[in-house]
Amino acid sequence: MVKSLIVSCCQSKLPGTHKAIDIYQGKAFKLIRKENLLDTVDVWILSAELGLIHSSEMISWYELKMNETRSLELIDQGRPSVLPVGEINIYGGKLYRDVLNSYFDNTIELIGRNRGIGDHFSALLKFVNENKPQGVLPI
Repeated sequence: MVKSLIVSCCQSKLPGTHKAIDIYQGKAFKLIRKENLLDTVDVWILSAELGLIHSSEMISWYELKMNETRSLELIDQGRPSVLPVGEINIYGGKLYRDVLNSYFDNTIELIGRNRGIGDHFSALLKFVNENKPQGVLPI
């Protein structure tokens, strides 16, 4: 089964224009790149500025933080025409999860028991470890 992961955007970004997966510099994105998760999971990003975008999309630096007003705007816009498929795993704060849960019926929220940032990241780390490419034995 195809697995998709949707990650919320973050404040720290590279200046200029880059693939979405590369422009964001937060801890979650560094982990995804380091563990080559793109090789096994279809990664998407919910951007406060751009809405739901694929990790391979070329985007430019912007400064917009998700807030309740923007979250409601994205919900009101409705589901985008291009969507992830298969099992939809989501990683992000409540405002991001509210948007994504309005788009999809059955999401798997990667959140910790105590809903703190450390618990959230632990849930993402577990997902990445379970889904990253397996090591190749040397010839």
